[in-house]
Amino acid sequence: MGQEQHTTAHGKKGSHFTAEQRIVLEWEWNGKGGHRKEQSPTKLALLLGKSRRTIYRELNRGMTTQRRSSDWKDIPYYSGHLAGIKADEKKQNHGPAEKIGRDHTLANAIAAKIKDKHYSPYAAWADFQTNGWPTALRLSVKTIYRYVAKGMV
Repeated sequence: MGQEQHTTAHGKKGSHFTAEQRIVLEWEWNGKGGHRKEQSPTKLALLLGKSRRTIYRELNRGMTTQRRSSDWKDIPYYSGHLAGIKADEKKQNHGPAEKIGRDHTLANAIAAKIKDKHYSPYAAWADFQTNGWPTALRLSVKTIYRYVAKGMV
């Protein structure tokens, strides 16, 4: 009558892949470890408790090629390790860009006061407050301390 439901009750909506799930997906998709090769995203979604769309995204993230030694032909291969690396990189680049990253004049002025004149971040901020900021962008003391801790200044 209607469309089949392709997710399972134990699959949490919006959940991320774990390292163990990536291994299972790699073994199933590539047919490793005695597993029969299963490349149907619908069946893989049921097996892992994920949506079909999540399986497609994960396969795209970890897809590479592997050359068979028998006939030197490149075949598609899912690597859970590669997918994990790409997912971690994406997490690190998440969020808005730092304000100071766009304002090199201000970053250099702060760096000059802290590194060359041996000002503390607070003293550099206070000097800018008193004598004027080199650009239109204003930063709080807390933000300057955070940038120094990250090594951006």
